[in-house]
Amino acid sequence: MRWALAIFTLATSVLASPNLDLLMNAAASFSVTINQQLQTLHGNPSAAEFAERTLDFAEAKAAYFEALRAALPVLTSSGAGQEEPNPEIGKFAAALAVGDEAQEKEAHNETLAFFARFSPDPRLEKAKAALERAQRAEQSFRKDFARLGLGGP
Repeated sequence: MRWALAIFTLATSVLASPNLDLLMNAAASFSVTINQQLQTLHGNPSAAEFAERTLDFAEAKAAYFEALRAALPVLTSSGAGQEEPNPEIGKFAAALAVGDEAQEKEAHNETLAFFARFSPDPRLEKAKAALERAQRAEQSFRKDFARLGLGGP
């Protein structure tokens, strides 16, 4: 997996750009909401609880992938021939490693399947639309990441 390539460049960062600080916050938030979403799905949530947690999950997912995309210039501006790894690349790689990709996919797929359990509800439609926006943010990041020649993460 191409995530491993980014993780290999992991280094401790002392100085970081505002985009990377935002990315680290978004990554931490997304990691927490993945777990919350899975706990909700494995319980017996009401439609209201499911809609609320799904909105949180979708917003955190969108924020994470938008922050990853905004931080992509870190990868393009790093000197390819540098002997010492750029600490900003390490921070980017750490943010990529925060979310367990398999766990995120499980939460996303189970959430999509869960919508069928409830009768139509405006709160659920709002949550579903937010999840679709988050998925587009992820696809946009993956496309731009691949465009850098790093392949699909």
